[in-house]
Amino acid sequence: GAASISTFQASGHVILSTKDETGTGDLAVFDPKSHMLTLTGNVVVTSKAGRVQSSKLVVDMTKKQSVFTSNGGRVTGVFSSDE
Repeated sequence: GAASISTFQASGHVILSTKDETGTGDLAVFDPKSHMLTLTGNVVVTSKAGRVQSSKLVVDMTKKQSVFTSNGGRVTGVFSSDE
């Protein structure tokens, strides 16, 4: 049953989207017990405010916190303001 699932995994051109943001990457892994989502490989997250690129994104779904990291490279972002 669903209670015995330890992780969900998607690979290829993964697209995750919410009402306000869209994230893409090569691999997504969700751990339902910890409510942690990890997106890796050419990660790009876009929203009305801008765009962030990195090699890894970890989202704590419980705390609604995101951490972008990069393996020896850079995390880059472009943001715009409507003001």
